[in-house]
Amino acid sequence: MPVGNVSWDEAKHFARLMSFFGRGSYRLPTEAEWEYAARAGTKTQYYWGDQPEEACTYENILDLSFDKLRRSGSPRPELVQCDDGYAGPAPVGSFKPNPWGLHDMLGNVHEWVEDCWEISYGDAPRDGSAVEKKEPCFRVVRGGDWFGGSERAGSFKVTRRQTTTRCE
Repeated sequence: MPVGNVSWDEAKHFARLMSFFGRGSYRLPTEAEWEYAARAGTKTQYYWGDQPEEACTYENILDLSFDKLRRSGSPRPELVQCDDGYAGPAPVGSFKPNPWGLHDMLGNVHEWVEDCWEISYGDAPRDGSAVEKKEPCFRVVRGGDWFGGSERAGSFKVTRRQTTTRCE
């Protein structure tokens, strides 16, 4: 299962442990690196194309499987009209990968990146490095989650959000 409910500090600590005990050097990706990997060379709204209803083949998002569990009479407009079979987190790799072979980039659980949150990308570094600044620094998560519709999971423009974890 994917790891969820971890702070940015815990994710950073895990990367340091992996570097110490593993084979190689590990770190959180920058926001630019994450987007490059998630897009996998595509130019469409989602890496699988422009059809949100195809999301259930590729990602675990808020869809009809959640609506069945909810048993509510009022439909949620953000539900994607497909059924991925999971009303919560799914085992890692349960869906088709993006064109570069990466799984779960736009759904299942949010993913921490190195950057500090900024209101726009206007001042973002052009070399792909992380946006760093002094306090206050609110960290960024990307990728959407199983509780988000396709507009939150797959649209690369709106998955960026402010978090409450401050810089070290």
